[in-house]
Amino acid sequence: MTRPSRRRRESSIGTRGPGWASRIIQFAILGALVIVPLAFDDTSRLAFAEQPKQFALHLAAVVVVIAWAIELAFQDGSRSLLPSLSGGLGKSAARWAVATAGLFVLVGVLSTVFSQAPMVSLWGQDFSDLGHELYSFLSLLVLFMAVALRLRGRVQIQRVVYVFAGTGVTAAAYGVSQHFGWDPFGPGADVQRVWSTFLNPIFFGSFLVMSLFMTMTAAILWTSNDQRWRWQIMLAVAFGIQLAALWFAGSRGPLIGAIVGGVVLVGVAAIRIDRPNLLRGLTVSVGGLVVAILLVVLPAGDTRVIASFSSAISESTKLATTLVDPGQLDTDESLASGLSGRVGIWSGAFELATSWEVVSPENGLSPALRPVFGFGPEMYKFSYPLTAGSDGLQHIDHPHNYLFQTLLEMGVAGLLTLLALVGLIIVTMLRLLWPGSTTRPEPWVTIVVVGLLAALVGRAVEQMGGVAQIGDLAPYWILMGLVVAVSESATTNLDPTPAPISRRRRSQSSRDFSAIDLARIGGAVIVVLVVAGVFVLKDVQQLKGSRAAVEANRLTGVGQGSTALEEFQRAIAFAPDVTEYPIRLHELVSIAASGDTSPENKQALLEVGYSALVEASARDPYDFRLLERLALATINLFDNGETDRRDEVIQRYIFLGESLPDYPNFQALVADGFVVARAFDLGLLAADISIALGGDDETQSRAWWAR
Repeated sequence: MTRPSRRRRESSIGTRGPGWASRIIQFAILGALVIVPLAFDDTSRLAFAEQPKQFALHLAAVVVVIAWAIELAFQDGSRSLLPSLSGGLGKSAARWAVATAGLFVLVGVLSTVFSQAPMVSLWGQDFSDLGHELYSFLSLLVLFMAVALRLRGRVQIQRVVYVFAGTGVTAAAYGVSQHFGWDPFGPGADVQRVWSTFLNPIFFGSFLVMSLFMTMTAAILWTSNDQRWRWQIMLAVAFGIQLAALWFAGSRGPLIGAIVGGVVLVGVAAIRIDRPNLLRGLTVSVGGLVVAILLVVLPAGDTRVIASFSSAISESTKLATTLVDPGQLDTDESLASGLSGRVGIWSGAFELATSWEVVSPENGLSPALRPVFGFGPEMYKFSYPLTAGSDGLQHIDHPHNYLFQTLLEMGVAGLLTLLALVGLIIVTMLRLLWPGSTTRPEPWVTIVVVGLLAALVGRAVEQMGGVAQIGDLAPYWILMGLVVAVSESATTNLDPTPAPISRRRRSQSSRDFSAIDLARIGGAVIVVLVVAGVFVLKDVQQLKGSRAAVEANRLTGVGQGSTALEEFQRAIAFAPDVTEYPIRLHELVSIAASGDTSPENKQALLEVGYSALVEASARDPYDFRLLERLALATINLFDNGETDRRDEVIQRYIFLGESLPDYPNFQALVADGFVVARAFDLGLLAADISIALGGDDETQSRAWWAR
């Protein structure tokens, strides 16, 4: 084996001090890696618990774009705009991965343009669960690009690994504390399955699948430099806490993903990592396992974890039976949120992927483009009811499979681009592990790549039945970008840091700048203004709206309805994209109107609620709750004397029924609406549909009453 030259070793360990832009971008990356997974609110200060994660992700992306734009504006024209990719793409799988990520961005933009509700696809629909709308999608890809193109050398890459491990152990320690009944920041004490800062055990487990292997990578890297026992003990404790937290989360997908990732880690490490580092990793692993076992066997007041895991084994067995014989799937089991419930969701997703059925009929090129670019980001949930059976889950935001999610929302173009990107990342890692020459990469490169391979494989397995959201998507895309950064650091000696601007150049007057310089500066100014403007108008304003909504809810609870109404109107003015606010406003005014004896006041209240819903529906025409509330608001005005709204009432209930064709409770609701509007033939038809679909006793009684 040939040893790398002294110059090569020094360049891999550190580079000359980075410029201000590089430092800012690195801080933004590390900040996103810490804050996005850890930040949350218990809804006492903000309307949505996930808003701090969304704000942190978008802020990090904005900082990266602004710093990068300013750097490029004042960069010496003799240097490449992207020195990290000097020499072109060539045969480098890592560089082609960067190009493919750029294509993925283009597909996301086109998918949003051709969406049935472009504003929903652009800004999102459910602000308690963002991450797939174009705004967040672009932010995630900005982080990927920043890591892939800006991080170089051992120091910068190790820093990301260490921060990832620190974030993982922090989140895990919080989850373990919840298991033992202590949660000083939220409502997670004594929950059956802990959720830490992710507010959902599935999301928490998905993050741990990655952080576990990054912690093991950090342990081997650290102990290879400092072999004192105290560090090995501390790292073993950190690893064990995360193992225990994964067990306490009780999510089957992450557990399976972690097992598969562990097999990959052990198998590849045994072949490619040198014996001393391998033994240190084994020591930390065994110590971590002991710590995890001690935490699991400690009494926590009940046996909820053992029961949860027993249920997991039972569900896995039932899923295997179902896959062999789908007829054995029990109706009640299809309603479960466990593995057996996924079968019905995947079946409906497959049907949608072959029919591309939408609620509103399409004309022109739209039907032909639908398979290519999908329904659009955030739009799957609106087509799901068209294939859901009457005994299926009624409201599903995600198909519980990342490939299905990409196919349905971004089309065949999105799925193929994603698969190409993932394939190139895998090829990059395999080439680093087996370079096919007599020169092996430096030991730290092999250690990091083995950890990345285990983390990404485990994540891929987990996502075959899981749901991705901002808290785990941001770390995932950072890891994807880190593969490119490691590859470029291992195979090139390029210094991506732009040359500092000389004093003479800084002192030049504007008349000495060339046309290209002025165009570059002008472009940077436009980018800064647009990006900063979007962040202020969307993220900052949404925080203000969220605060106003929380205050409105508080005022409603203490009986100050008129002041609460004003706060809801402020929330809508600050954040018109959030559908939840006009729905809550309508609920408030409906209650107030029902108890008001003044016809004028009642009419005014009903008009306020109706107007708020109409404005929201112009942006989000397919939200089921919004459709239901708007139909109710229209029929309330009809009942209050506005008989000229009869046709509008009928049309709104027709659209509601067509949007949810196989749901007996909604068909019964539609039948009631038709009866009130004196459209008796339509009411009879809807009632018969509801009765034929079945449903609970209350639904059947309602349908028979309408009939």
